[in-house]
Amino acid sequence: MPAVTLSDTAAAEAVHERLRAAIDEAHREGRDTRPLLLRLLAIRASAEPPRNPVEQRRLSQLILRLIEAADTESRAFASATLARRADLPREVALRLAQEPIEVAEPMLRLSPALDEDSLRSLAQDASPAHANTIAAAIAARRVVSPGLARHLAETLHQARSAAMTDGPLPAPDTVSALQPSSAATRPLPQAYLRSGRTERAAILEHLVTMPPLPMTERVPHAGSAMVERLEQAIEARRSDEAVTLLSLALRTARDTAQDIAQDRTGEALIVAARALGLSFELASRLVFLLHPELAPSTVRVLALAELYEQLPDGHAQHLAAAWRAERRRNALRPTEALAARETLEPRRMADIVAEPQRRTA
Repeated sequence: MPAVTLSDTAAAEAVHERLRAAIDEAHREGRDTRPLLLRLLAIRASAEPPRNPVEQRRLSQLILRLIEAADTESRAFASATLARRADLPREVALRLAQEPIEVAEPMLRLSPALDEDSLRSLAQDASPAHANTIAAAIAARRVVSPGLARHLAETLHQARSAAMTDGPLPAPDTVSALQPSSAATRPLPQAYLRSGRTERAAILEHLVTMPPLPMTERVPHAGSAMVERLEQAIEARRSDEAVTLLSLALRTARDTAQDIAQDRTGEALIVAARALGLSFELASRLVFLLHPELAPSTVRVLALAELYEQLPDGHAQHLAAAWRAERRRNALRPTEALAARETLEPRRMADIVAEPQRRTA
């Protein structure tokens, strides 16, 4: 029996009458009537919402009791029928949202009774095996705030990382079937930053064949002073300073850092964050500072989280080394060096530059 919507009162009344007849028949035959009662109550609650707190409390108690005894199909019917009710008691919405996904999906996707804190908790509490489906259902809501989108992406990343304790994650799809791409033979900075999805996949495939970088050629992880300065720049929405800091941390030319920052997909910033050892939370905030148009796209945020998780550190280091090679080919112009110094107060800049040296000493 499909879920009932209030847009068709006649249909709701017809379903109501059929359920009443079915309940009477079940009584006569000695069958459990509670699954049918749950369906009937869901329809009545949709057609005639509670008029006062006392009725609302009674409705909540009754529905919760019936959920415990109902079959999956009846719980799913109740969830779909009640999902759009803004006046649905929160405890009922939460109870149905904690069911298996075939029951919970309408509540996760539609219910206005679930506020952002509730949705965050539901995503956070999902088991690693179900994190993806829970996050996808919440992400399909009509309105998803940038904060919730970041939380979903971070939760998904943490769940998949936790799942690695039970075995390695499946290897990402390869592009072995692709014809060799000329992008993989061009200088890596230009190839990656100016290529589309297929060419970028071919570049990453090509990096698998390259030997690991010597430690002396790897970009050191950002020190605490650098992380603090990045956080301050993001908080103050100083995008130019953030790009300068990225240039200093990666040890690239300012123009190269600008190219990384201007990548509209946000993927180049994720690569840089992996090379620098930045958290995904900080990396995503940097992406949204430089590309605010990506924040409402939950699908895009989840894709960036997946890239962050699956990108091998060696790949990120190879790309960062190639970006630094651009600096050696195009030495930092005096005007760029002056701009970098003026952006940061002298004491802080000294701390930032010295931090990796202190850490590796």
